[in-house]
Amino acid sequence: MELARQLLAPVAGVLAVFAASAVLRLPGYLLRWARRISSRRTRDPDGLRPNSLTMAWSVLSALVLGVVLVGGFGYGTYWALGKPQLPNTTAFSTAELFDLLKIALSVVAGFGGVVALTVAYRKQHVAEATHRLALKQEDREQGKLLYERFITACANLGEDKFPARLAGVHTLAALADQSEELRRQCIDVLCGYLRTSLREDGRAEHEVRRAALAILLKWMGNKRVDLRAAEFRDVDLHQQSFNWAIDFDGAVFTGEHTRFDEVSFTGEASFVETRFEADYTTFHESWFDAVSFSGATFKGEVDFRLMRCPSGRMNFTQVNAVGATFDFTGAQVPNGVLNFGEADLTDASILLDPDKVEVRVTGATLTGTYIGLPENAEAAQGQTP
Repeated sequence: MELARQLLAPVAGVLAVFAASAVLRLPGYLLRWARRISSRRTRDPDGLRPNSLTMAWSVLSALVLGVVLVGGFGYGTYWALGKPQLPNTTAFSTAELFDLLKIALSVVAGFGGVVALTVAYRKQHVAEATHRLALKQEDREQGKLLYERFITACANLGEDKFPARLAGVHTLAALADQSEELRRQCIDVLCGYLRTSLREDGRAEHEVRRAALAILLKWMGNKRVDLRAAEFRDVDLHQQSFNWAIDFDGAVFTGEHTRFDEVSFTGEASFVETRFEADYTTFHESWFDAVSFSGATFKGEVDFRLMRCPSGRMNFTQVNAVGATFDFTGAQVPNGVLNFGEADLTDASILLDPDKVEVRVTGATLTGTYIGLPENAEAAQGQTP
């Protein structure tokens, strides 16, 4: 029985300490819970503002816990030893009393150390909370500043003066580089601007649009880009790579040239009902995964030499190509078919090698159309095969 009591005494002491610790910490948990609730009702939504009551309670709980720990350990030892009769003070010599005094002072110093550690911990906690609060406030101020600049840039795009509009485009570019959250909005705003009708000051307006398009190409990433009904003049996208779906449906390309030469369209490209009105349009050595020119309008010279479309998903149905000249010399289409069904090819020329590429013109208007080798085109102009 005595042995069992001696073995159970330390266990009982440890359990008593844990129980006392839980009881002492419960008010602290309740105080933190109450602080979170009150912070939602005040101007501290993050719950980061330091609480002086929590500091006082931490010190008090540490002291009480230390007293319980020392008392529990001492009483557990006394109980494990069978509760022996303790001598009175007269039984101790002067040297032994000094030793007991040293022990008592060490215990008091230990309590002082506990208080110091608790205060240092709470100071560190308060410092960290203050730092987090300052960082969060800084982020809010920075976000507010960025949003104000975004609003100003959008307003500049609606200005009548060319410098203001160009400044708005470049401000959106800077904002998109600084903020991932605003980047998608900047892209949408610039795409929306390009879809608006051209202003009267044509040359300056086209300069703004070229700048906006160049910036968009930098950010597009893997997102679908909507440039439907956008208007461009002398656009130059030479050697660009479109790794995303891009939509030019109903867009208008004017001027002396429209350049898509050596462009890689690894995402789906759509030019449905697009108007290519430039004197010279080139897709020379371009690469398509899938593309549709259905219903598009072509004028002047259209260069598709050495074009590649491994999937064979290329559609020219219902195009309006009156008087246009297409050059598909060296084009690589796996199934060897270019579908110009129901197209208007009046006085048009389609230059290609008939032994390698077949042109399907079911339902097309072919008056004065030439389809064949380039070297025979001039002599055969105005003839329909």
